[in-house]
Amino acid sequence: MKTSSTGQSLFELPRLLKLTPFEHFQYWETQDGFPNQIVATLDFVGFFDAAVFVAAVVRTLPRHPLLFSRIKVAGEAPVAFVWTEGQPRFALDPEAADANIDPAQDPQSQLERFGLQDYVRLQVQADGWQPQQLDDLPEVHPARGASFRLTIQFNRTHCRWIMQSHHAVCDGVGGLQSIRELLQVYHWLSTESKEPFPLRPMQMERLQNRGRLMRGTASWVSRLGTLPMKWIGLFGASKFLWRRPVSLCPTRPQSNLAPAKLAWVDGRLTASQSQRLRQIAKEFGVTVNSLLLAHWLATLHRFRCQNGRTSDGSRECYRLMIPTNERTGGDVALSACNQVSMVYVDRWSHEMEHIDGLAAGIDFEMSVIRRWGLSGTFLLALKVLSWFPGLIRRYARRPSCWATSYVTNLGPILERLRVGRSGPFSQVGKLTLADIRLLPPLRPSLPAALAVHLYAGQLCLTLHYDPGEIPTEQSAELMRAMLNRLRTQ
Repeated sequence: MKTSSTGQSLFELPRLLKLTPFEHFQYWETQDGFPNQIVATLDFVGFFDAAVFVAAVVRTLPRHPLLFSRIKVAGEAPVAFVWTEGQPRFALDPEAADANIDPAQDPQSQLERFGLQDYVRLQVQADGWQPQQLDDLPEVHPARGASFRLTIQFNRTHCRWIMQSHHAVCDGVGGLQSIRELLQVYHWLSTESKEPFPLRPMQMERLQNRGRLMRGTASWVSRLGTLPMKWIGLFGASKFLWRRPVSLCPTRPQSNLAPAKLAWVDGRLTASQSQRLRQIAKEFGVTVNSLLLAHWLATLHRFRCQNGRTSDGSRECYRLMIPTNERTGGDVALSACNQVSMVYVDRWSHEMEHIDGLAAGIDFEMSVIRRWGLSGTFLLALKVLSWFPGLIRRYARRPSCWATSYVTNLGPILERLRVGRSGPFSQVGKLTLADIRLLPPLRPSLPAALAVHLYAGQLCLTLHYDPGEIPTEQSAELMRAMLNRLRTQ
């Protein structure tokens, strides 16, 4: 096995790193039954080499220090990220660890040697096993233990990688960034390539600037010019507090909340269907994402009508919460963290009838947000809340319905991945990546989160739902209705 240099220069972690208002918010979003974790699963066919995987983790994880951080707490309040407890022993010197990897050592012993047993679990499965539902996943919480975990289930022919990350330390894009790197390093080690280490060095000092409202390469004058628009956007966003969006299902009493079992339903469009959807979006003069959001709103409204919770003539507000990636071109050397904001789309039930008009309205709204940089309005609001002690906590713990659904579109998440190919699929060593999904976090009164991405030319949808509020049969019907709309558009 290779022991060549990772190309990652020696770095020193700060003694502590203060939390941003967004990270404070995500910390307090954790509630009983709603762990506020982001879960990604990657399903492979082929032979998994546990020793190579451990070696890849040793080379990759040091690049993302927030993933193995803890949160220092004063009383009940989070104060800062720290690395004084539970720190992997390789963290401060990745090149030294790289040189000390023993390819002859048992993979589990190797994990313990580097202090990785809290972050990586290797679970050998019986012959005939194939990936199905997720059971018995460990807790992730940065104040009580690890905030990032990898569980690997495998036998001789199949393998599943399960990534869990708490939203206080990392957003979905950042978590997938670490997974992309792990895939590339695993492939690099598996193929015994003579090419140099496939990952560019990180700039750890960039973590200090995460979450700031004024970032990027634009001049201070141009950035100051958009600041008034952010305050105007903040005023416009106040309707977030005035309006009461509808919830998909009657909310369970707080006393009935129990740890939620992870449940999801997948939907896939073929490559030709995905291409046709892009063509329709082009004919409408909108983005594919705007068209997807319009169809999802219409699907949610029809779902409520069919289940007797509303009627076509009702006047109700539907709200989609949508994360926005705030990374700029200069963030290619930024390690996994929260560099994200939120926007929302409110639409009334009577607007659902004509999809083209609905999509055009959403597309115009999103273009204004992009043009004036208004996606940072949510971060500005959190900054204002942080001026008043305890207000972010009170805001995050509100039991009322925040939104009808959460939607994230990750696009082609494995595009330009430096691994092999097997037809349209990624070939990682001797593994063929057959499927990938992301499960965004749920919260009380928000029982459905839709994640969309493109892989192998196919548009892939995953509905993460709370089975305590939406039965499995209804969730499957909700996904079928969405797919039928997209296929018959």
